[in-house]
Order: sequence, then structure tokens, then C-alpha cells
Amino acid sequence: MIGTDKLVLIKWIDARDVGDGLWHSREEVESTASADMQSVGWIIHETNNEYKISADVPLDPDDDEVGRSTVIPKGCVKEIKEL
Repeated sequence: MIGTDKLVLIKWIDARDVGDGLWHSREEVESTASADMQSVGWIIHETNNEYKISADVPLDPDDDEVGRSTVIPKGCVKEIKEL
């Protein structure tokens, strides 16, 4: 298997656009919050700053392709739980 054998649930905070991406009132900006997210996947690679996870990994050890991958900055992580 690629990476580690750790299947994880990561709860994290993501950035969010305000409204439709054009002009906004200050009130609209102040009332827009970041997005609470959760992602499940196999840890493919971990650095000092990021978790790199993939939801789909091959069983064949010679196959190095993965699918539905996400890079999550560690500074955005609220909780990580091994499944």
C-alpha cells in the first residue's frame, strides 16, 4: 500500500468566499464564517505542515495511483482520529 496504513477522519476549517465573489457590504463580510469540514482518507504523505490523504487507494502494492485526494494544512485541523 502507498503511504501509511492509517485511515483517518480529519475535522478541519476551510476558507469560504463571501457571497458571489463580487462586491459586498462590510456587514456581509463580517457575518461570513469559514467552513467546518470533515474528510476521510488514507494518509498518503505527511509533512510538517500538511496531511495528504486519499479516499481511494489500490490493494495492488505495484499500483501507485490514488483517487479523490486532498491536501489539508495542519494549521486548519481541529481534530484527527484514526479509524
